[in-house]
Amino acid sequence: MDLKDLFRPVLDAIEIIDGRLASLEERLDSSSHHSGYLTTPQAAEFLSLSPQTLEAWRHNAEGPRYIKLDRVVRYALDDLINHMDRYQINNGEEK
Repeated sequence: MDLKDLFRPVLDAIEIIDGRLASLEERLDSSSHHSGYLTTPQAAEFLSLSPQTLEAWRHNAEGPRYIKLDRVVRYALDDLINHMDRYQINNGEEK
């Protein structure tokens, strides 16, 4: 097995995340009302989850950090990335 084969899963994951970030940045740049935070549907899309999963996590005090002002829920992109990093697996071992 050569190095390309060994690192292919990592390179593929980086490519997927870069694509999601680029898509998200493009949509946020086109929004004139962007506040620096993502809505539940945007955060769910970034994490490849359903909005219902994020809602369930909030109900059960799980998942990424979020901000709630009155009834409005928002996620900071850094908090979503930090949440994903906690589940990173290296050589078959979870962090």
